[in-house]
Amino acid sequence: FLHHGLGQRKAGAEAHQLDALQQAGIERARHLTEQLLNLARTQAGTAGETDVDVSIMARELIAEYLPFAEAKRIDLGLDECALLALHVSPEPLRLILRNGLENALKYTPKGGEVTLRLLREHRDAVIEVVDNGPGIPAEERHRAFDPFHRLPGTPGEGSGLGLAIARDAAARLGGHVSLHDRADGANGLVFRYRQALAPPGDPAAAVN
Repeated sequence: FLHHGLGQRKAGAEAHQLDALQQAGIERARHLTEQLLNLARTQAGTAGETDVDVSIMARELIAEYLPFAEAKRIDLGLDECALLALHVSPEPLRLILRNGLENALKYTPKGGEVTLRLLREHRDAVIEVVDNGPGIPAEERHRAFDPFHRLPGTPGEGSGLGLAIARDAAARLGGHVSLHDRADGANGLVFRYRQALAPPGDPAAAVN
């Protein structure tokens, strides 16, 4: 009876492990499909432009990702150094910020910090996601935006599409995404999206 009981427990544990692996595979496939659809939508560029309150969008995204951050004991916050409004298609902008937040939360270790920061520099809107994770070596950052590229030694099961999608979405909006060291010299990474607040020659560009 003892051997029979041990065998049942072992079989149960193996079945549970197999189920977990299957669920992980399904989740990876779902995420990849979602990323490919996002890439196709971004490249199609069919959505119309409207006035977007970036502060409201930022708060919505913080609320959306807060449960995941809390599960990893990550301090997720919003730093509004400026009130930003952009005349853009909202979904590509949301997609850019989602990818920045998802990468930061994925690679920042437990107990870390991730901050979504809104800035204004001259006539540019600047949106940053700042983390204190492992960062990306400077010589690898240009390749990080290549589709399906994964950095050597990168943990996790990402598709390698997130930053490529963000770059394409930024180009559609007339903006630019880039990766930088933290200004304070601490470990981590800054994901930055920059876009002009108004086109050159537009009277709105002269409004402070």
